[in-house]
Amino acid sequence: MINREIDAKVRAWIEANRRQIIDLWLELVRIPSVVSAPEEGAPYGKAARAALDYCADMFSGFGFDTRIGDDTYAVSTYGEGKKSIGLFGHADVVPGGDGWTYTTPFEPVIIEDTMIGRGAGDDKSGIMMALGVLRMFRELDLPLKCKLVSIIGSAEEVGSPDMAAFIKNEPMPDFSMTPDAGFPCAIGEKGIYRFYVTPKQAFESVVAFRGGDAINVVVDKTVIELKKLDGLVQELQSKLQGRTDITMLEGVSSVTLTAQGISAHVSAPQNGINSNKLIAALLRDVQALSESDREGFAVMDKLLSDYTGEIFGINFSDPTFGALTIGNGTGRMADDNIELGFNVRYGVGETGEWLEKQTEQAFEGFGWPVVRSDNRPAFVLKDSCTLPLELAELYNELTGKSSKPYTMGGKTYATPLNLAGDCTQAIGIGTCIGTPTADGKAGLEMPKGHGGAHAPDEKIWIPGFFEAMRLLVQYVLATDEYLNK
Repeated sequence: MINREIDAKVRAWIEANRRQIIDLWLELVRIPSVVSAPEEGAPYGKAARAALDYCADMFSGFGFDTRIGDDTYAVSTYGEGKKSIGLFGHADVVPGGDGWTYTTPFEPVIIEDTMIGRGAGDDKSGIMMALGVLRMFRELDLPLKCKLVSIIGSAEEVGSPDMAAFIKNEPMPDFSMTPDAGFPCAIGEKGIYRFYVTPKQAFESVVAFRGGDAINVVVDKTVIELKKLDGLVQELQSKLQGRTDITMLEGVSSVTLTAQGISAHVSAPQNGINSNKLIAALLRDVQALSESDREGFAVMDKLLSDYTGEIFGINFSDPTFGALTIGNGTGRMADDNIELGFNVRYGVGETGEWLEKQTEQAFEGFGWPVVRSDNRPAFVLKDSCTLPLELAELYNELTGKSSKPYTMGGKTYATPLNLAGDCTQAIGIGTCIGTPTADGKAGLEMPKGHGGAHAPDEKIWIPGFFEAMRLLVQYVLATDEYLNK
């Protein structure tokens, strides 16, 4: 049950500190903390390190004992308890991408109580939630038997190698929450199998190809440059007549096509429109291209057409996570040939080893062999842990809903923490409670393909963020009691 006396103090504190939190948050979003090439003291690039430093300075500036470990993560603590509660967030973001309408990726704006900017939600909101909660427990002297620990990483969007360093170097919290998911709480996350393929028969006419910068985002913009073959321009002009999703630019010796799709998180590829597929579907029937190239684009079109894995023999479903999904997130030129990157999200009913073997055989059969890959298995919280049910009750009490703990296709730090072995439990939670206002609005409404975590115009509703911060205080109180029974 929500502690109403504490909740009243929390709401008053949030109102008094709202402007300061938003200003600090905006500054953090302005840092273009996309992981890049390693440099001295910055294993994931200067920008990711700059964001990590900003967070460490922010926490230490409010008086919390803070340090940076292994140049990859920051740890801030409050309290002296023998047991600990971890709040995990990440300062790195996916690339800004194209197609933004309201601002540019790293120039955040606020419109209709909605913050827009890359990382505003994923996951710089999680960092600001943790800061607010640590401050409230200290400044309001809220009851706490455990130690409260904020851990901020800098490479979550590229597979969480930063957590390997944390797990190796640091004591594990007894229970952890990562505000990088949804409410009431995520108790399981699908496995991720990422792999890259390239055709055995190189394309003769392709000069350059670029489609997608992050393998966890459905490709929404593709640029391909083709040799200016006889009749190519005229044929493309005819095929593109009346279309707005693909444009053509004629050069002296080449022709450039730009396709615009719709971005989506790759765990739900059915929600997007893959621009790499738009290009392949167009070029498979262009007679000005060689027969070999037409066949190559026809196969490429087929590979990008199935997000269930059926044509690859991997269309598996289990009662815990539901259906497997496969999405394409990247495309580039590698050794004068097209390379495509795929992202499979799978449950606990199939093993990673089986999945890899089946996928490699299938793509080999299509003439696009796997050239490199990596795999991280799924996890589901132990049945013996009843805390998620208690947290769901708190969420439902606050919102009037009847939600239950759930499993999801996305990945957070909860996966490496749970798979580490000596961590008790870790769950994902949200950073925004989207309860509409009296007029039914819950922030700025955007067109399809905009506003999502990895999409153009990434957004978060600020009143919903503060409601989530308010709830997280109650989650910490409940976790503290649970760990000290």
